[in-house]
Amino acid sequence: MTGIASRLRGVSSLVALAVVAVFASASAASAQQVSAKAEVISVAEGGDFVDVQLKVLVTNSDSSVASNVFVFFEDGLQIGLGDVEPGSSAVSQTQSQAINVSEHPTRNLALPVTLKYRFEGRDVEQKAALYVHRPTAPGPVQ
Repeated sequence: MTGIASRLRGVSSLVALAVVAVFASASAASAQQVSAKAEVISVAEGGDFVDVQLKVLVTNSDSSVASNVFVFFEDGLQIGLGDVEPGSSAVSQTQSQAINVSEHPTRNLALPVTLKYRFEGRDVEQKAALYVHRPTAPGPVQ
């Protein structure tokens, strides 16, 4: 009898863990429905730097509001976009970024950003990248 009780406890623990995992993954999946991309206005190359004029577009594909949305760049620039309603997008003002391309000679540049917002009563922080396509191919690495 003790063997059966022990197995039942083990099975009920496993079921409880499975329920928690499903709930956590559903919440995480919902939060990932908020995304960011660059709307590039201009790209000017000069030496080791590429100067980019862009707007940041944040889209909320979920069914809940993403509140108090901010986009943080690695150089300290912060863009506040307010609330993004379900199924909607918000666009920033034009931003300027200077990207050092001397160490990463590639045609497609990734600007790492962090999205921070409040979603379904909890704070969310997620990493993202804004992509910029250079009009000319970079020279060979020396």
